[in-house]
Amino acid sequence: MPTLSVLSLMLLAVVVSVCSSVDAFLALGFAAQITPGALLAFLVLGPVVDLKLLGLFGVVLQPKAIALTAAGASVAVLLLGQWVNLLQL
Repeated sequence: MPTLSVLSLMLLAVVVSVCSSVDAFLALGFAAQITPGALLAFLVLGPVVDLKLLGLFGVVLQPKAIALTAAGASVAVLLLGQWVNLLQL
């Protein structure tokens, strides 16, 4: 179940990310219901990979570079979130 919470908040971060200050207040509303690793994943992945940044990356980078950046950041954040959950449990 902790993996599902991390993955779901990673997806939410990609879709909802406005700016890191607003994301912090949004994450505060989730704090009582989800794991610390999922909160960390939400706060870290949102500023790195979100829908508006993918559009901006499309102007500067090639599609393969965008996919590698998004995949690398997602895997790193997933592992970080899982590690934090492991230490908290």
